[in-house]
Amino acid sequence: GLGFAVVLGAWTARNALRFDELILLRSGAEGALSNALDRDHLDRADRFTGPAPPLDETASYMARHPWEIVQLEFDKLRQLYRNDHEAVDWAMHEVPPISEAEASRWRRVADVPYAIVFIAAMLAAPLWLRVHERPRLALAFAFLAWTGIEIIFWPEPRYHTPALPLLCVFAAAGVAWVVIKIRSTATPTPKARGSRRTPD
Repeated sequence: GLGFAVVLGAWTARNALRFDELILLRSGAEGALSNALDRDHLDRADRFTGPAPPLDETASYMARHPWEIVQLEFDKLRQLYRNDHEAVDWAMHEVPPISEAEASRWRRVADVPYAIVFIAAMLAAPLWLRVHERPRLALAFAFLAWTGIEIIFWPEPRYHTPALPLLCVFAAAGVAWVVIKIRSTATPTPKARGSRRTPD
């Protein structure tokens, strides 16, 4: 929290000096919040640089249909973690630096390891959290807090990048647990004292 305040405080002070205006967090906060409540957000042609719908319109709709917010948050969660090739798509957006064939190859390079790590992390999460140790819970909180912050507004898949190291830790813990179980099963139990021993 202190690190967040230091970084954002310096940035806010710089903007105030540069633009003679106090800008907290971002300049288009109202438009971002309107986008976050817009159930048709993904269907708009230019959902970030184009004009956002009026905030009172999206907010009043959600006030009348509060049950739709739950479905909307699940949609945003799926959007956040759906793939890992978004950076390639953005690089190819205006002036493509590589051919489309190369871009397709890099999309696969990005997505396959990401899918393996993500699936392993999700499968390992229940096992990994069985032991309530503070460091483990702190990492889990960091992952959940980042995810929660992102799905408040409308996320893009590239926004999950800061969470990738945490997913790798979760996946590694799960793999380590499986390896330990396999080794413990494969290792023969020592025989009772006094019995005849055979060479290993």
